Amino acid sequence: MTDEVAAALGDDVLADLTGPERYITVADRLLGVDLTEVQRRIFRAVAENKRVYVQSGNGVGKSFTAAALNLAFLARHPESICLATSGTYSVLSDVLWKPLRRLYAESELPGRALESPPRIELGDEWYFKALSPRNPSNLEGRHAGTIAVTVEEVDKPDITREHFDSAESMLTGADDRILAAGNPPEDDSNVAAELLDSARSHTVRS
Repeated sequence: MTDEVAAALGDDVLADLTGPERYITVADRLLGVDLTEVQRRIFRAVAENKRVYVQSGNGVGKSFTAAALNLAFLARHPESICLATSGTYSVLSDVLWKPLRRLYAESELPGRALESPPRIELGDEWYFKALSPRNPSNLEGRHAGTIAVTVEEVDKPDITREHFDSAESMLTGADDRILAAGNPPEDDSNVAAELLDSARSHTVRS
């Protein structure tokens, strides 16, 4: 962890960044985010489970939660990489990237934000990056100390099992994570229904 991040968190927080509250603590101390109880449930679920599926309707704050969680993850894990994709790139850019960029600008995290493609670089191998869903293999091939992959709109047809297979190929470390989020599936034909039925994914309904 860099000196800038450590100083912003404080010695009392640094002493306890391993439990289920660790990302909540970082979001509160470093980002100034006052999480709702549902958002805290999601943060705890990601802290304790390698694969988390958040299922809810529109307008409940899934994307803001994912934005805050990605920044908290980066701050907690130096030299980590966070990748995000969505059923539509415009939604990823507008709904996830905009709050993430704002939270970053208001935080004390080092580095810089860049727009094309949307990314935040805290260091050479320490960054968040938004990726188009068009090519699932874009989620492969990153080798960092810790990796988190966020997949938004998993109920949309542009998100397939291949996206998750690519993300799964990088889950090698104890703290590596996949966060999937979307509306309830309309039928059993898309990957959201598969995630809901999978014993490997921890589901949070909100």
